[in-house]
Amino acid sequence: MERFNPLRAQLEAHENTLGELRVTQAALAADMAWYDECDPAKLTAQLAAEQESVAAYDVQLEEIKTTLRDVGRRAKELMPATRMGWNPAYWMSSERSAAKSGLAKRVAEIRRLQAERDRVSGEREIAAQRLSDVEAAVARYAGFNRPSAVGALSQAEAEVSSHSASIEDLRMRADALDEELDAPRTQFVAIGEEVEELTRDLGRAERLLRELKHADNSYERAMVHQECERRFGTGSPAAAIGRLQKELAAKERTSEKLERRLHDIARRGSREIRSLVIDGSNLCYEGDKLVGLFALRELCARLQDEYELTVIFDASIRARLGLPSDDRLREQLSGVTVHVTAPGTSADETILDLADDPMTFVVSNDRFVDFPEKGAVRDRRVIRHEIVGGRVLVRDLKVDVEFSNRTS
Repeated sequence: MERFNPLRAQLEAHENTLGELRVTQAALAADMAWYDECDPAKLTAQLAAEQESVAAYDVQLEEIKTTLRDVGRRAKELMPATRMGWNPAYWMSSERSAAKSGLAKRVAEIRRLQAERDRVSGEREIAAQRLSDVEAAVARYAGFNRPSAVGALSQAEAEVSSHSASIEDLRMRADALDEELDAPRTQFVAIGEEVEELTRDLGRAERLLRELKHADNSYERAMVHQECERRFGTGSPAAAIGRLQKELAAKERTSEKLERRLHDIARRGSREIRSLVIDGSNLCYEGDKLVGLFALRELCARLQDEYELTVIFDASIRARLGLPSDDRLREQLSGVTVHVTAPGTSADETILDLADDPMTFVVSNDRFVDFPEKGAVRDRRVIRHEIVGGRVLVRDLKVDVEFSNRTS
């Protein structure tokens, strides 16, 4: 079931794009193979042969046309002599018979020549098409830029390879998201079916109530009460309606909660996160209690293999942590980019400015209410964390790590 999993639609779109890229790659490879296998000397000889063939057909057609005109002229000259005229003696005369015979031969000759002309004309069209194909091949060969084609093919192959890897990664993410969605989605579907059934039952109970109100006698009312008792365990349609409405409202609330949960899971699971900007000062506290760098250090160790990390501190952190310099602070978080803002500079704004890329998220419990226009705030790319009982939890990143504030 693809509902609630936006990665499935993305996967389908990526697969369609990959199909198009493979078509392009195959076309470029075919062009290259054609060029490499093509013999330009053979093409030149074929071009000359086809030109000669078309020219020969042109000569033959011209000869047929000339003969046709000549035979047609002679047939026209015979036509007056074939007419009966006004003299009955001429009707059966040898002269008229000879003229009719000669005209018939000329007509037969014209038909033969016309058929010959049509045949030769058809063959000429085929030869002209062959000539056109050879001319196109000659032009194609002459205009083919092999170094450019090699570059285009290499680029297409790289795009296919990159897109294939991207699709595999996206498929794994989609499968993982489906697995996470499976249980609540199954519950959501089941609750939806229960809501539909309760809605139908409510409609039946309301129908029974109307029938009860319009019953003409005690017998009809008794029949309504009996049916209500059979269907709903109570003979009172009003009582059944009240119970059903409460059950329906409860199920709808449960359905809404499940739907919100599913959307939240889908939102988290469909995020593409490449880098994180961590509010370092924020992670030095469990509530109002200073826990130092212990929690932050364990969190960074857990995340740094998967994401590019940048940790931002405000200028007062050194004094609160009892560290003499920024370098000593950086030593505590090896392998991570650490930046301490200058005195009087807003660490919040620095954090948000560094998270302007759509694939960069902020880890902080600050709501940044003073910066609603910043991309990370506007696009809801701020991830919350919890520090409690010696554990750091970042549910959006599926992180739950333990830490100790003991130095031994």
